[in-house]
Amino acid sequence: RTGDSEDEVDKMSDMSEQSELEEKPLNGNPFNSMGVSMSIILFFVHYYSFAVQETITTPMVSVIYNWSSLKINLLFTGAGIASLLTSFSVRYLTRYVEDRAMLIASIVIGLIGSVLLMDEPFNKTLPVWRFLIGFSLTTIAFPVGRNVVLGVFGNVLGPVNQGRWMGIIIAVSALPRVIGPFLALKTLELIHWKTWLEFGICTVLFGVAILGTLQ
Repeated sequence: RTGDSEDEVDKMSDMSEQSELEEKPLNGNPFNSMGVSMSIILFFVHYYSFAVQETITTPMVSVIYNWSSLKINLLFTGAGIASLLTSFSVRYLTRYVEDRAMLIASIVIGLIGSVLLMDEPFNKTLPVWRFLIGFSLTTIAFPVGRNVVLGVFGNVLGPVNQGRWMGIIIAVSALPRVIGPFLALKTLELIHWKTWLEFGICTVLFGVAILGTLQ
């Protein structure tokens, strides 16, 4: 009986140690609810801006500037190259620059780009130079924000069950890609192909993201 009791105590001790190990975070950090929430919000903002830009650029430049298909294709080719180079640069910069600084930089770049893409309500057209600069800045902001947010998200999760949360943040990024194109085109048509309202929404979202990140 004494031997059986000792065996039971040993089993309970082993189960307790195993339970403690399972509850410990893989990366040694506790679950950060504020960090997780902000990461999801930032991911949504960047994907919304990207979805809007990707969707309305072709019809917008066709209507406003009467661009040919060749010019539009060259624009998106340049955007793809810029996005690729930015993604590689982010992997290098994160070795020397803090994640928070990179996040703030991506939001500020996206904010400035969105402001430049806004025409004034009573202006006839958005100047081409402002469109090109704003388009370039928002193109750069997206890969910076996406890559850094995913890295930060993995760090603030803490507990073992990261697969479920990664699924959640990816699902959140799919939402703006579903509603963004529809809302963006309807907004442009509603105000007769003026850009101030749609990119004003993007500006507000980036502004809110900055305030949340600085807290």
